[in-house]
Amino acid sequence: MDGIHQNRWSAWAGTCTKHNQARRYGKCHPNWINADLIFQALHERLQQLHNAPAAIEAMLNQTAPDRPHLEADLERARAAAKAVQTKRERLALTLADGKMIVDVYRAADDRLIEELGHVTSQATKIQTRLARLPSLEERHTDLEGLAADPDWILEGPVKEVQIKLRRSGLRVIVEEGNVEEIIIEV
Repeated sequence: MDGIHQNRWSAWAGTCTKHNQARRYGKCHPNWINADLIFQALHERLQQLHNAPAAIEAMLNQTAPDRPHLEADLERARAAAKAVQTKRERLALTLADGKMIVDVYRAADDRLIEELGHVTSQATKIQTRLARLPSLEERHTDLEGLAADPDWILEGPVKEVQIKLRRSGLRVIVEEGNVEEIIIEV
């Protein structure tokens, strides 16, 4: 549930991101839920986290594996870029030794340049995702702060609640008008 907004009847309601941005993602079924149900479920989950601090650690540990996988993917992408660069250097040496004609060199080098661009683009995307990941310590601090006063979610302004939830990584999964689970998303 990403979109929580006020409709014309002054009741707060939530819809999925895909539904809110139908022009961008295509049509989606209108999976509406009364925002009070979302806030109540979040309130209960934050109370659980406050009463059992080890639960915060457990939630964070479920999301932690993403970082090592991304770091490994980044290393593979960098190694692939280095391998392509090495191929280009060997190709240039072959041309310089007179063992290749210029037209063949250009065609092969153009393919390698394209491959290098693709691999470099992948590495950049992975780096961007890694840079966006908050540290586990920051997430832990945010979640402890939210759990320390779970009543804020029922009393606070909706926009402020949305910002805090997004920053903490808490995500509410809703299906057919029911809150299915609350997770931490990295």
